[in-house]
Amino acid sequence: MNTYCKWKKVTGYLLGTLIGLGASLTPAWAGHPEVSLPGSNFEIEDPTMGNGANIKVDNVLDPDSIDWANIPGRMVAEDINITVGNKFDDSAFGQGTAEDTFPPSVVAGGIPPNKSNLLKFGVATEETEDYQFMHLFWTRANNPSGTVNMDFEFNQSEESVVYNTNPPITIPQRTAGDLLIQYDLTGGGTDLANVELWLSRWVTAASAGGAPASTECEASNRFPCWGVRNNLTTDGNATGSANGAIILTGDAAGLDDGMGLDEVTFGEASINLTEVLGDGALQCFTFGSAYLKSRSSDSFNAALKDFIPPIAVNISNCGSFTLVKKDDNDALLEGAGFTLYEDDGDLVYDDQVDTTVFDTCTTDSSGGCLFENVLPGGYCLVETSTPANHLGADPKCFTFDPDADPLTLEFINRRLGSILVKKVKKVKEGDPEVLLPGAVFQVTAASPTPVTEDEVPALPLTMTESQAGYHCVDGLPLKGADLNDFTYTVKELTPPVGYIGADDQMTMATVGTCAERGTTSPDLTFVNTRKPGAIKITKTTKAVPAGEIPHGKVTFKVYDGPTTGNPVGTVVTDPTTGVACLGDLDVGTTYTVVETVPTGYAAEDPKEVTITTDATCGSGDEDEVDFHNTPLGKFTISYDSLPEDGYGKTKATVNCGTGSGIAVNVDLFDGDEVPSGELNFETQATWICTIVIDP
Repeated sequence: MNTYCKWKKVTGYLLGTLIGLGASLTPAWAGHPEVSLPGSNFEIEDPTMGNGANIKVDNVLDPDSIDWANIPGRMVAEDINITVGNKFDDSAFGQGTAEDTFPPSVVAGGIPPNKSNLLKFGVATEETEDYQFMHLFWTRANNPSGTVNMDFEFNQSEESVVYNTNPPITIPQRTAGDLLIQYDLTGGGTDLANVELWLSRWVTAASAGGAPASTECEASNRFPCWGVRNNLTTDGNATGSANGAIILTGDAAGLDDGMGLDEVTFGEASINLTEVLGDGALQCFTFGSAYLKSRSSDSFNAALKDFIPPIAVNISNCGSFTLVKKDDNDALLEGAGFTLYEDDGDLVYDDQVDTTVFDTCTTDSSGGCLFENVLPGGYCLVETSTPANHLGADPKCFTFDPDADPLTLEFINRRLGSILVKKVKKVKEGDPEVLLPGAVFQVTAASPTPVTEDEVPALPLTMTESQAGYHCVDGLPLKGADLNDFTYTVKELTPPVGYIGADDQMTMATVGTCAERGTTSPDLTFVNTRKPGAIKITKTTKAVPAGEIPHGKVTFKVYDGPTTGNPVGTVVTDPTTGVACLGDLDVGTTYTVVETVPTGYAAEDPKEVTITTDATCGSGDEDEVDFHNTPLGKFTISYDSLPEDGYGKTKATVNCGTGSGIAVNVDLFDGDEVPSGELNFETQATWICTIVIDP
């Protein structure tokens, strides 16, 4: 057995003290050497070198020493009397009840005089840097003859068997892995130096993994059963002692019945749970209840006699922590999924390295997740599914200590909103607003800057025109990574054709998706001013002998639709330059220019002009169109019938053509007869006329 003397921790201090006071002085605690487990501060007194187990702290000069008198959080249970039927007596197990029996038989009384009449038992835990220890004690009413065999049972299940006693007795259900720690005082129950501690685990067919009951059970050939016992004492993972002298009530710290404790009526034990239950490695264990039983002999399968009903305990090397999920407005979020990964030691999450999943959870309506049965160590908590319209939170890596203050990890999902832009064109004062389609908008971050993808992913974003004149974009956090309001710049990247782009505007995003918002309550309205275009009309004609000359005073009408309606403008060419200009037209629009043809000129068909750039009349950037009118000529053929006496009359027939055939064939008469005696020809051409006088 390994020994560990806590007084060594203060030897340097005591040596100086002893020298100063004189070498003849002896420490008051020298008569109480210990068999305490290595690494533990709990005092287990060695009965071979003193009076055995006691309750008070002996190493008073060691501030770390603990015993039942000062150990924090000790849990103590007392025996009770019960009524079963008409019998009122001590709670006990019925005839034939052994450790493998479940549920056991509960009766009132029936404890033989030479067997232990249990009074109290207690449990406490001790946490050190490397280990977790469990400390146990029992007391009994007297020191009967025979063996001392106490069994402490620790259960994990929250379900119980309730007995119809008064008061009701509740025995927890057994589940695989429950503990049975046996405290045996050998040598007929009087050899205080030979405390043996044993451990069995409750085994089911499933937990046995296919192994037969004959090899897995300590005293049974069928499942479930208590497994093969392991001697904790010889393994060096447990130690114990009993009292070899009377413990006065003043030193009993309330663990007696007010009358002190006789010899061999108090026993205690310490167990290194980390080594015992983890086999040297960390494994999670959590036990919620414990009770004490007495066996009638050293045999594991001996009958059970007295027992002290279970009490609630909290013995675990694991712990729990809480995750709380909120949005950036402190609203609790349901439906966020998280995965808890074991960290590789650097407390930095790496999805290629930190891949061992410890547990998962999804937040409930309270926004919370409870991770239970978490072992000490490093972990990374990663949000694996994010509620709709929220931005996932960054992973958090941390060291978990079950013994530290309760841990709550808060994750904040920033809400994702949208920006809705309304696009209109400038109209005259008093005219209704007119939506303007065709613009392209882009969203960039305005503040805070600089912006990372963790703050606002994928910026800049191009807005979608869902309806004519309305542009929207989703997926924009309302707040930045520092949880301050986030501002965006909206830029008109491409104005509609023929319009001048509007200035940039800034806004925050609004809660709601584009689909949810539709066209209601735009965040911004952009007004575009129309680009002014102009048409320059140049009118020329022919003159002899000058050639091409400007043609002034010619009227032109400009239409932006059917030429039968009202024109958008009417202009007249300058008398000197033959030029007319119509401005304030829409860039990108195609107009039709129609000439009012002057008399005596051959007309040109209307012409279409598309405004391609913004311009004003006289700027030199006007879109141009040319019209040329050909002037027409006229010649006259007159015929006179020569007789003048009024009797004789003749006529002439004129046949005129342009060389390709006769265009005119007219009989000419003198005087007032019809047709007249004059022909007008306006078309420019070579005319050949044949005149035949009435033969």
